[in-house]
Amino acid sequence: RLPHRLAGDGRFPSPGWDPTYGWNGLLPANESPVRRAPVDGMLVTANNDSWGSTRPAALGADFDSPHRADRIASRLGERRDWTAEALVAVQTDVSSRYALEVVSAIAGDYRGEAGRAYRELREWDGAMGRHGAGALFVLLERELRARLFADEATAAGIPRFDSRERLLGLLLGEIDASFVDDVSTPQSETRAEIVTAALAA
Repeated sequence: RLPHRLAGDGRFPSPGWDPTYGWNGLLPANESPVRRAPVDGMLVTANNDSWGSTRPAALGADFDSPHRADRIASRLGERRDWTAEALVAVQTDVSSRYALEVVSAIAGDYRGEAGRAYRELREWDGAMGRHGAGALFVLLERELRARLFADEATAAGIPRFDSRERLLGLLLGEIDASFVDDVSTPQSETRAEIVTAALAA
């Protein structure tokens, strides 16, 4: 059951000393979000928004991308005779569909250090790790997010607002391409220049 909040929706910290932000007990059980008997027999969640447009307001609005949940659903669909031991492999699966989609989105003809980094990522299977291509991807993503979003945040005097979904959306052309340009420099940077610099960093 969810709390009956007197103020706020739980997305941000509230002043615990202010009684106007307290709880007035719990919401009735019939007002709590419920999922039962899905058609495919699976309920999968990995911090993603599994409700879409039908999401109850009480569940908040901050979610991760669906890639991890999609990977779990794919693994669960591979068989029906699951055991507790076999499910451990699903829980500890380190393959990142998100990372592979980012690498696919930046496909291009790169030279020098950028080319070497891209070729390693292009041949990668998406398995995250502390070394090799998995670690290289983490560095690439950090560079891309900083180069594509940090300049606007700094110029506006606001905290960084980049996310995995925003990064992928920009790379796929689903977000205004003006974010590609570094507003802290007098010249206009292109997408290829930003990606090349991130790969070579």
